[in-house]
Amino acid sequence: MDQADAIKKCPDVCSKANGYWNLQWRTTEPGKMSVCGCLMSSTDDVAPKVIKDDAEAANVCPKVCSDDNGRVWDNKEWKTVHDGKLSLCRCKGASPFS
Repeated sequence: MDQADAIKKCPDVCSKANGYWNLQWRTTEPGKMSVCGCLMSSTDDVAPKVIKDDAEAANVCPKVCSDDNGRVWDNKEWKTVHDGKLSLCRCKGASPFS
């Protein structure tokens, strides 16, 4: 219905699909249905906190990637997709979503 409703519902919706809420949602049928944006990538993994710079990524991303079935941090890549809210580490190797 609105942002507050999405904040309550979308994390659980995405989690049940083995994904992560990407902080986006949209109404598909006004007053009837909305959908949550879920990150289901096999190469990007959500960091446990917002990454501020390359030095912090060097501490965070190797742990994020290695926690999932032998994946490793890929080429020192990371990105913040929502300022102050969501950062991703680029991982490679086996994936829990494959």
